[in-house]
Amino acid sequence: MNVNDVLYWCCGDVVVIMTCWCYIQDSRREDVLVNLCMRQSVQERRIAVQLMQVRREKDVIRRNRLAQEKQFEEARVKEFEEQLNKEKVYSLSYFFLFLSSQYSIPKS
Repeated sequence: MNVNDVLYWCCGDVVVIMTCWCYIQDSRREDVLVNLCMRQSVQERRIAVQLMQVRREKDVIRRNRLAQEKQFEEARVKEFEEQLNKEKVYSLSYFFLFLSSQYSIPKS
């Protein structure tokens, strides 16, 4: 390697271009590495925050879906019970109509 050699290093979305490590002073090299690590840490924190937000949103969506499914189930049960009650009323009315046609009820 000579002075004109370039080293490309990817850090998340940032591409760092550096000259050959052997020509950089020790203190400068440490500064560069610390800066890179700090940048990466900031990005990691940002990603962690976004991940937590997505997880919260996912949990809200899940809870809303469960509540909606429960409401649909309650509505189906209520509708079914109403249909059963209607059928009871119709069957009883037809039964009494049938009885009244079979037997004459004396008028007083």
